[in-house]
Amino acid sequence: MYSYQFDLPYGGINLPEGRQIGIMAQELEQLLPNLVKGKILLSYDTTVKESLQIKAVNYTGLIPVTIQAIKELNSKFTEVERMEVELSTLQQKYDELYIMFNQLCTEGCAGVTKNSLPSESRLYQNVPNPYLNTTKISYVLSSNTKDSYLNISNLEGNIIKRYSLLKGSTSIDIDTTEFGSGSYSYSLYVDGRLRDTKKMVKIR
Repeated sequence: MYSYQFDLPYGGINLPEGRQIGIMAQELEQLLPNLVKGKILLSYDTTVKESLQIKAVNYTGLIPVTIQAIKELNSKFTEVERMEVELSTLQQKYDELYIMFNQLCTEGCAGVTKNSLPSESRLYQNVPNPYLNTTKISYVLSSNTKDSYLNISNLEGNIIKRYSLLKGSTSIDIDTTEFGSGSYSYSLYVDGRLRDTKKMVKIR
């Protein structure tokens, strides 16, 4: 996108005054040649016969192309979010199996060091997301955790709710009935340090 101002002594076309914002016709022509047309401008000076060939962009025709591009981007963004949720779910299932395996190996297993919880704390994507009024957030807190909590913040970064967390692999149900629709973030703090932050979306 470029900013420009017309300053040409040519007639035959109504050029708007002041600074304009637009796109380069030559660049658009490489992608959508049907939206770029050539035009010849004639000089106002009748004593000197001059002409200038320009390229003009059909901005009206560009509108449906732009709308379709936005739709495709939104679709890809939704797909990325879905994959992130699936990845988070798989990681959660792995941690649960890890814990179950260690619980079964109460006497220790060959080649495996017994440990009741993963060494690192983890925060998972809320389910469902987007959601209406309630959603579930799962997490894992390592066995040596002393203090932990979950902050929910709005887009401005203001903390609007805090939850104290229990040690282990578990989840909490979040009730945001009093929240307005929109995007929020939730952050896991362990022993005073930020461990992870994820986004969630509430719909009407």
